[in-house]
Amino acid sequence: MGILRGAKKYVDFIIGIKGDGEEILYTCNPGKLSNFFGANPGAPNYLIPVYFRKEVLDKYYRQPSKFSIEDSYLRCGSLWGLQIDNHHPDKVCVWLGDLGRDLPYSEQLYWRSFNIPPSGCISSTYYNRQILAEFTDSDRPEHIFFSLYTKLMQLSQDILGWNLLLPLTKEDEYHLHSIRIPSTDEQKDFDELILALTKIFVDSLNERELNHFLSQDEVNEIVGSISRLEKILAKKNVGVYQPHIKFLRNLQNYRSAGSAHRKGKNYKKIAKELNIPNSSLPVVFEGILNKSNDFLRFLIDCINNGVFFRD
Repeated sequence: MGILRGAKKYVDFIIGIKGDGEEILYTCNPGKLSNFFGANPGAPNYLIPVYFRKEVLDKYYRQPSKFSIEDSYLRCGSLWGLQIDNHHPDKVCVWLGDLGRDLPYSEQLYWRSFNIPPSGCISSTYYNRQILAEFTDSDRPEHIFFSLYTKLMQLSQDILGWNLLLPLTKEDEYHLHSIRIPSTDEQKDFDELILALTKIFVDSLNERELNHFLSQDEVNEIVGSISRLEKILAKKNVGVYQPHIKFLRNLQNYRSAGSAHRKGKNYKKIAKELNIPNSSLPVVFEGILNKSNDFLRFLIDCINNGVFFRD
């Protein structure tokens, strides 16, 4: 299973399947792989993609204080980092040589437990970046989410001078870094992701600053950050804002009916609204994440169009 080279061991990974269905294994030791400069002729190439079930990343998502998962990169603080092709709905791909070069042996063993035979190919995003050295935006909803959120936070400061969405506290930052399409149909993961989105959007709307756009009577009468935002958008004659307000209310209602309390009639009503009975939870959450991205784009447009400029 492991090959000793000095003080470091290396794991064998599946790199192919023989005609009779037997798995083809090879070490991830970079020193034993071929490359484009003539090393180890006849050996598998350093850049052979190795495939893993998507669940391999769950361990890292669940420990945000230790690990971070970014667009094409997995990081363990300053200890180690691994380039990954995380642009697929059902798998993760890594170059064979990178597994040996960048992962400690214990992590190699962990990844081996999720190793699957080659299926399909690497994503066009990863191919363009890694092989063609071209800048390519990710089309994964979770990567788009983080990019749009970062842009919104920067625009709020640069244009408004205040945050439309309050920055998460250090204790709550893990909510932001947990956002992704879940790898399984586990209800617990789905509920936690809904809680995270509600924390990022509904709980973080800057009510104090939004109150500056309302009369004192309106401030006293209107309850909740969503209703405040809705009133402002109506007063400012913003175009089609109702779907975004409905989205926020659905998030809030789901948290109240599903995530934060025992599930009953209200949960079933919200679940139907989110199409949960008719689809797998990963598919449902992908739809919710796409609506989240639409909402972030909407807020960015509002800022750029002067909606939140004070008179």
